[in-house]
Amino acid sequence: LNCGLPMPYLSDMDGWATPLGETKAHPLGWFDEMPSGAERALSGGHLSFWSDGLEDVADRMGVAPLSLAHRLHMRDSGSEELLARIARDDIVAVRLDLRAREDAAMTTCLPVLAEIIPGARHGEIDQIQGFLGKSLKVAFPSLEDAVLVDALLCIREALLNALVHGCSCKPDRYAFLQAAHDIKTNMLHLSIADDGKGHFFDFDKHENEAAESLIPEHRGLVLMKNLADRIHISARGNRLSMDFPLINP
Repeated sequence: LNCGLPMPYLSDMDGWATPLGETKAHPLGWFDEMPSGAERALSGGHLSFWSDGLEDVADRMGVAPLSLAHRLHMRDSGSEELLARIARDDIVAVRLDLRAREDAAMTTCLPVLAEIIPGARHGEIDQIQGFLGKSLKVAFPSLEDAVLVDALLCIREALLNALVHGCSCKPDRYAFLQAAHDIKTNMLHLSIADDGKGHFFDFDKHENEAAESLIPEHRGLVLMKNLADRIHISARGNRLSMDFPLINP
């Protein structure tokens, strides 16, 4: 139980983070009405958590706290100046390395984003895109505009597909957007997943047919295939992952 702290995030060896819980914790102290918790072994990846001072700064900046925490852990001088101007409270950000020593030398992916978005928010895609753009920019202050624009266009298309088709625009169905930073290759890994029925789509076949016959459908999917450095579909079409170099080639 994280009494008094905002919700923690657990990431796996690939840097994909998941919030541990659905709501913030109780204030400091012990209360009889607190729900019981289940324990499970933690292995691999990282456990990330922070104080409410960091969450307050993230809220006022309009960014994801996980993205701001990633920026702080990268220890660039700009992050200290940023907090000195904005922070109203003490800030603590912790990222525990849960990897075995032999795995730590092989895996270098760190969590950057983990956003759960209801299907009913499909009409807010402009606001969501703006929030994600600011979050990525705060996590990677030197991110080139051309790379950010390409990534955001692909995120927008993938999210709209997930929210409208996978989640059927319903408030009780969700799309899950995750981002991870591979510090060894300096790549941004993105994943958008939903719990819909899935689909089977042949990118290459459709791209060739669209070019020859000017087919208007699925242009967003073709756009993602051409803008991303790599694209992969799994889980019967319910999960789309993309890679972008953080430096424009």
